[in-house]
Amino acid sequence: MLGEFWPRNAFLKYPGEITVVIGPALDPAQFRGPEALMREAEDWIEARQREIGGVGPFAHPDEKRARLADSAAA
Repeated sequence: MLGEFWPRNAFLKYPGEITVVIGPALDPAQFRGPEALMREAEDWIEARQREIGGVGPFAHPDEKRARLADSAAA
């Protein structure tokens, strides 16, 4: 999902609407070490990417299909 409008190592950039999501604060004291904290943050980020991805010109075809199917069902 990353690089749907600005692909990696590409000179050209494409316009589009971005979605910024700010997640809940994570208290490190609630996790058993930095690995658990990082895993929680990564899981949250990946879940949000699945929710907001699939709209850019360089989105993965599977992501675009899923986005179109979701919008058609709504």
